[in-house]
Amino acid sequence: MVLATLFWAGNFAVGRVIFNQISPVMFNFLRWTVGLVFLSLFAFKRFGEISRALKNHYRWFLGMAIYGVVFHVLMYTALRYTTATNMALIMGATPATILILSAWLHGSRHALPRILIVGLSFCGVGVLVQENLAAPNLGDLIGCVSMVMWAYYSASLHLCPVKLDSLVLTIAITFAGVIIMLPLAGADIAINGLMPLNAEVVMAVLYVGLLASGLAFLFWNKGVVAMGPVPAGQFMNLVPVFGVLIGITVLGESFTARHALAAVLIIGGLLLSELFGRIETARGSLESKS
Repeated sequence: MVLATLFWAGNFAVGRVIFNQISPVMFNFLRWTVGLVFLSLFAFKRFGEISRALKNHYRWFLGMAIYGVVFHVLMYTALRYTTATNMALIMGATPATILILSAWLHGSRHALPRILIVGLSFCGVGVLVQENLAAPNLGDLIGCVSMVMWAYYSASLHLCPVKLDSLVLTIAITFAGVIIMLPLAGADIAINGLMPLNAEVVMAVLYVGLLASGLAFLFWNKGVVAMGPVPAGQFMNLVPVFGVLIGITVLGESFTARHALAAVLIIGGLLLSELFGRIETARGSLESKS
């Protein structure tokens, strides 16, 4: 679980390092193409199941692919204008956003105090985005949009219209995402031409394709099966922690008082929300027994 979150956090640093060497569209296309090939090695006997799911429910898979795969174009675009540290902290507000979206769009019921508590995380993002009093940082704003898209994907994944295990489901969504990215990559080549793939870009593509999209997914699934979804979900809080550490130590990014305040609000809101959720669950369990 720790390795999975570490690989995901490293994705921000990699995107920041190569932002001026390859376009966000082409980088994302290559990332998920490599990831699709890698994941398919573990399910080559189940291509019939995958193709039937895509054929019968293509609209749902295409929609989820936009929010779960194509959204990374925005994330890599954001990293052209903001730091990996900022991006990691913004993505740290994903669980809070999932809670709000699940209540708003899908009718999930959460106590009002818990919803108010997660507002701390959004205050943290606000502190981060408002770089100065004149105007917010463009990259941070784009990062917020990508974070909301990922949160929507996560909150809606359980609504899959067909019963599939997590590996097949991910391959189907990834395949749909690569299909959507294909014409976008073609348009990118037509506009910007083919960028030379130097060793640094190749290594970056292999990292995000094999580790951030491949092994991280497999490690995460193994951890969820072994530990259960609730304790496993707590490891997601390591993503902003690792992201900030990588940004500071590897990329030499600064960590100011503003970053510290944002981190306290974002992570504090998540921890308090989780604590309140457990209290709610325990109280409900006692009431049902009585």
